[in-house]
Amino acid sequence: MERRSHSDIRRRLLSLAAAGVLAFAGAAGLRAGAGAETVYRENDWNFVDGTLNAAQGIPEDASGQLRLIRNRGVLRVATDAAHPPRTFLDPEKEGEEQYAGADIELARRIAERMGVRLQIVVLAPERVLPSLLDDQCDLAISALGFTPGRGLSYTMSRGYDYSDMIAAVGVLVKRGTPVETLSDMEGMTIIAQSNSLAETVAVRRMSDYGEFRRAHSAQAVGQALEDGSADAAFVDVDTSRYFIQKNPDTVLELVEGLRFIPNEAYQGYRAAARKGEAQLMYFVNGVIEEVTESGEYAAWLEAGRERAKALGLQ
Repeated sequence: MERRSHSDIRRRLLSLAAAGVLAFAGAAGLRAGAGAETVYRENDWNFVDGTLNAAQGIPEDASGQLRLIRNRGVLRVATDAAHPPRTFLDPEKEGEEQYAGADIELARRIAERMGVRLQIVVLAPERVLPSLLDDQCDLAISALGFTPGRGLSYTMSRGYDYSDMIAAVGVLVKRGTPVETLSDMEGMTIIAQSNSLAETVAVRRMSDYGEFRRAHSAQAVGQALEDGSADAAFVDVDTSRYFIQKNPDTVLELVEGLRFIPNEAYQGYRAAARKGEAQLMYFVNGVIEEVTESGEYAAWLEAGRERAKALGLQ
């Protein structure tokens, strides 16, 4: 891939006007981790909208409200501020400076390049994406991974952070529950967070369950296991491991050997906008290209990691 200078990328962002190409990449499925039996793949509807490439500018016929945002003078970005080192609150700072992390810096850069003021809107996790639908926010930048449901319901940006094993899915149970393989979960009540990659894995991998439940948040999933209203949960591994580390007295544990790892099309954290908001996402992807190729996002991530550790958040 031809590398471009920071100034070349910035010039393109400041003069987005020419025609471009909109394409869709077919999504690969999920490959099973060690010990799992089979591989499944998503159908053609579960695309990853991975281009919206700003290299040639925003097409004149692209839909969206970028001009409205610029006229308003404010870019409203939703986050739950609970994903250090990407999004978190710094209690030692005030006002806009309290919002910290690599994703917050990305939001600041997008607003800067757009020539507008950034308004960070902190919401509960289950409200971040819906805030786009009721016009409460313009963008969601909150350590969001890709899922088929999100790809069909929202306009997703290109991936911008592949530094971790992104969104590995595992199985969480109450300690002592006899689960080692998927077949051990037959007849059980299964739960997963709605509209998550974990939900997708659960639906595709499980068929002979007693009941399948969906919860609005990761916290609600854990609560269902604790109170016995669910027997096993498909969950994000990193989030669950972090919870267990911070709560050593918890009765919950991850099942060793049950891991489902996303293929490349599912990896990378992404920004989201309302479905059809192509103008804004072209612009966002241009900024993402700028900060990833220049190494700035990686630097923000490292700075966020150090600050989060200093605050005891990691």
